[in-house]
Amino acid sequence: CTAARLLGVERNKLLQHRFDHFVAPEDRDRWHLLFMNVMRHAEKVGMELVLQRGDGSFLDIHLDCLHRESAGFAPEVRVTLTDISAMQLNRQLRESQDEQQQILHEAMTMLRRNQTLLQNSMEGIHIMDIEGNVVEVNDAFCNMLGYTREEALHLNVADWDVQWTHEELRERFKSIIGHSIQFEAVHRRKDGLLLRVEITSCGIELDDQIFIYAASRDITERKQAEAALQKSEANLRAMLDNSPYLTWLKDTEGRYIAINKVFAAFLELENVAQAIGKTDQIG
Repeated sequence: CTAARLLGVERNKLLQHRFDHFVAPEDRDRWHLLFMNVMRHAEKVGMELVLQRGDGSFLDIHLDCLHRESAGFAPEVRVTLTDISAMQLNRQLRESQDEQQQILHEAMTMLRRNQTLLQNSMEGIHIMDIEGNVVEVNDAFCNMLGYTREEALHLNVADWDVQWTHEELRERFKSIIGHSIQFEAVHRRKDGLLLRVEITSCGIELDDQIFIYAASRDITERKQAEAALQKSEANLRAMLDNSPYLTWLKDTEGRYIAINKVFAAFLELENVAQAIGKTDQIG
């Protein structure tokens, strides 16, 4: 019979078992509830469940149950089975395809967002492999070093870094895997001009590969300004210390901002720093 073929057993063996013998364990409680409902109500009831065939494999089926009573015979439940395995497989395939499409859509959305953030950053962002080969850059990085994007994607960190050797850079890359650091370095532009840069960098592992993410900021002008200020302060100190006269500088509030050694000795101070920030009431 059809049921015997579906379940993969001989008809005489099929008749030796209760129907729930073939119901998959996880569906037996549902089958018992349905059976009791059908026995109480003389109406046709349907459901989907999983049956276990004679060879141990599983089969998705739709069954229709009908309670029948005949004079002189015990009540019975007639069950009609319909193999819906192909239908279930198609449904699962559609669900899988829908899920894959959703994952792809989310991945593309994230990629576009990351690309937008990357390209609109004011910092020179560059991503490298563990050997220092460039795998991605933004426009700010290219402009900073004077390369086109196509040229930059063929560079190695040793092509622009003048502070460390290739081996030293590789060791630094290894040391930052899993955490981030900030440091200063010197970069060489395509035209040979040297730039002082401040770099924030971290090492990350993706799909069993190590990548180095770095964001660099040109601080050349800041460093030049700091150097000029230090030079100016050194010149002022030299002038003060070489003056044979009592010499000092005050701010608008009357506080000393600099004095020379001659004035410090006159005030009987151990060093000039004791006067800084004080008024004439030094003591």
